[in-house]
Amino acid sequence: MYDAQSLSRYIYTTKITMKKILITTLVSSIALTTSAFADTGTIYIPQAPAFSFVYHVNENKEEIKVTNNEAKAKKRASKIIDERIKSLEGNSEVIAKNKKLTTEQKSVLTTTLQSEVTKLTALNVSVASSTSATTTKMLIDSVFSDYRIYGVVIPKVRLDVRIYQLKNHAATLSETFSKLQVKIDEQKAKGNDTTSWQKGLDDAKVLVAQDMFKLDELLKKTATLTPASYGTTSKAIIESVGSDIKIITKDFTTIVSKVRTPAKMKKAAPVATVATSTVNGATTTIDSTTVR
Repeated sequence: MYDAQSLSRYIYTTKITMKKILITTLVSSIALTTSAFADTGTIYIPQAPAFSFVYHVNENKEEIKVTNNEAKAKKRASKIIDERIKSLEGNSEVIAKNKKLTTEQKSVLTTTLQSEVTKLTALNVSVASSTSATTTKMLIDSVFSDYRIYGVVIPKVRLDVRIYQLKNHAATLSETFSKLQVKIDEQKAKGNDTTSWQKGLDDAKVLVAQDMFKLDELLKKTATLTPASYGTTSKAIIESVGSDIKIITKDFTTIVSKVRTPAKMKKAAPVATVATSTVNGATTTIDSTTVR
């Protein structure tokens, strides 16, 4: 667990630190491994996306005294708001550059982040222009009650990034399975025994279909993450979704071995067929052949 205030001070001390924590970490966590492939004759199966956890963050409320020190309080409020805006913008930039997300997915994610930036910017203006200590205090406290950027918004978006990438990977696998089926049929037509290969492909298809359904359900779970859910509820959801993503990622890593071309394919066992003729109710064997 992290304390939000100490985390924010660490993240935004310098521009370099911010890049390391916000951008480099996110890039490495959501990058797909595309350099390794399974041998399937002339068909290649890309490996599953790399897995990394999204951790729940304790965004503890910072007690900022306003009475008799309003100017200082406003200055501190501006700082914590700006830190959150920079964090949102940093994540948005990384998502925009992610080549493993569709244009529509990027739009959904960056729109979510930009919406928070817009609201925080307006809040900053309201705090600066407030003429009442009571109102100023209320506005400052809302950063922790109504926004929860570190505790809810960013973890939700990062989970969604991972879910979208797995959905995209599953779609790619489904397209590849069709090509593999053609290769299997070709081998079968040549008289080779493709029983185990066909079973592996069929099992892979079932697994991907099941996991696609699970991924859709996970998106429904992350949709329930709101500032109001912060605490025990958000922690449980974030950890649960993260665990399920890990399981699905592991499922996808098994696809490579399931659909790999068998090292040796034996000829299919011959099947004896008998041609018969029936005349006036009497059956007579007229020929016997062997086919594959």
